[in-house]
Amino acid sequence: MPQERSYGHTHHPDGSRPALPTQQVLDGALSNRLTWNIWLWLVWLLPAVLIVIKVSMPGSMEKLFLIILSPIVVALSGLLGWLPRFVLKKRGFRYSPSGVSAVFAVHWWAFSLCVLGLGGADHIGPIPSPLDRALPFLGGEIGGDVTSFSMGVVGLSYVALVSLAVWTPLGSQQRRASWAVWVAAAVSPPLLIGLGVLF
Repeated sequence: MPQERSYGHTHHPDGSRPALPTQQVLDGALSNRLTWNIWLWLVWLLPAVLIVIKVSMPGSMEKLFLIILSPIVVALSGLLGWLPRFVLKKRGFRYSPSGVSAVFAVHWWAFSLCVLGLGGADHIGPIPSPLDRALPFLGGEIGGDVTSFSMGVVGLSYVALVSLAVWTPLGSQQRRASWAVWVAAAVSPPLLIGLGVLF
């Protein structure tokens, strides 16, 4: 039976100096280690950057509300975004499992599209959202559908993140399917937009 890897420091039977610390972090795939390392600052910084982009664009009352509510939005996004990583760390993980990393990428792409897709209106008429300005071929109505679809994905992906953080086995082969993390990060934006257009 193969010997299980220890997740902490071990000592020799004769009481001599401890063995080298675990190599769990080094064994993780690059995508999982990268996700783990950027997690703590991305959950706070990304919402703040998105709000700055949104309020720097033309807008009306929705822009004012976003400015007023921005501290609450950033705080909630940061605390809720940090929770799955906290659960993983308390369970003994030192890098993100592949499934968590992939869902993490989908979640924050959907969150970005959701915020950037918020449009507005004034006494003259509709005000294009940052997403409409970046992708004018969508049009206001389709851009709104993409935003609504992305909002639903934000909720579902967050539930998936928490569930995976709680139930992913600590001793599973986390290097397996690490390619899915890169695929999720690359295809999430066009896939979310495409599905928003279709549905």
